[in-house]
Amino acid sequence: MGLGTCLAAVPLLPRLGAPAADLTAAPRPVADPNSRVGGELQQLYRLWNTAARGQGPQLAAAFPELTLADGDAVLVRITARNVAALRPALLARGFVVVSDQSKLHFIEGRLPVSQLAPGAAGIEALAAQGLLGVLPVFDPINNAGKVLNQADFVLEAARVRGARPNGYDGTGVRIGVISDSYNALGGAPAGVASGDLPANVQVLLDPATGTDEGRAMIELIHDIAPGAGKAFSAVFQGEANFADQIFKLADPTLGNCKIIVDDISYLNEPMFQDGVIAQAVEEVVATRGVAYYSSAGNYADKSSEYAAPTFTATTGGAADLDFGLSTGAPPTRASRSPLPHRARSAWPFSGATRFTPPMG
Repeated sequence: MGLGTCLAAVPLLPRLGAPAADLTAAPRPVADPNSRVGGELQQLYRLWNTAARGQGPQLAAAFPELTLADGDAVLVRITARNVAALRPALLARGFVVVSDQSKLHFIEGRLPVSQLAPGAAGIEALAAQGLLGVLPVFDPINNAGKVLNQADFVLEAARVRGARPNGYDGTGVRIGVISDSYNALGGAPAGVASGDLPANVQVLLDPATGTDEGRAMIELIHDIAPGAGKAFSAVFQGEANFADQIFKLADPTLGNCKIIVDDISYLNEPMFQDGVIAQAVEEVVATRGVAYYSSAGNYADKSSEYAAPTFTATTGGAADLDFGLSTGAPPTRASRSPLPHRARSAWPFSGATRFTPPMG
């Protein structure tokens, strides 16, 4: 055998230091609509299994709407007939619990991407034990904006603080803030030194990554109510964890907050009924006397717009909205603004319970 033949028989190895493939350009495979695993998770597994093992950052870039941990695990919501009974089998497959909402028939946590394999090779094999579905927990949206705090003037808070004989600066009230992070960027000590932050902010949960928007919110609150106690918690681990942190901030033995504000929106919060977050808000408002406020945000043209719908007359003078079922055709779409991949559905926020102060 000649030297050329020998070299030709040697399999080619990846060149050391070669750049990783650009997975963002790879087309997403078609998902199986009959699977118990959500479409995005099916696509994630197929790309991971064929081209992206060991390429965590590239995989995360290809699926920006999902929450991935080192490319080997993904944040999911698992629904089941009996969560408590199914939990040991989930843990045996490497599932790491973030929040257990057994009473609502779901649990959220990090699942190894390998468990998204179709059929008996993956988590779908637990269907016989009561597994109903595996859905992605999409990354939330925070309502950000770099602005000076003009609320102190608009609300006349400075005048109220200076009122005689007592003045009101928030003393005796604790305010809880929910956002992405507090000190991931390391700027909190400088804020304390400059007087923009109090030195005793209670931090319940703070991830290693984030934009520290929670710290900015506390700086604004501190301008208006410098005497109030402040607490913070991050909620970037799913809706169930969001609800958990609301309860912790309102708990008299933990955050002990009578006012809670958030600027986080999860795109898969239900539109036509209260989800787990809205239910948590309702409970702390009703049982703890908390005043809860959520940032509405300004999404400008990030929405869908349709032509005026038709209505079908009914008895009694009422009219039903015709969704096109009578003709088999959907309502005519007039225009549509470009939305992220994860947001191509009806805007799914819960009702007014996230904006309602306590009664009485």
